[in-house]
Amino acid sequence: MIGGCSAINAMIYMRGQAQDYDQWRQMGLTGWGWDDVLPYFMQHEDHVAPFNALHRKGGEWSVDYRACVGDP
Repeated sequence: MIGGCSAINAMIYMRGQAQDYDQWRQMGLTGWGWDDVLPYFMQHEDHVAPFNALHRKGGEWSVDYRACVGDP
């Protein structure tokens, strides 16, 4: 198949690793630690998982992990 993104025809949502954000904060980027950015990620999510400390519902980004693990 020719193409990259057009062949995948999907969008991947990934927050990144908490350690990376915390390292950026340690390097002087105030406000970029994991605890600083997590609320912004959650504010925009409409996650399929039950509401918990890491996932929220009602945001404009539809997040469904089931496609990644092969659930129908």
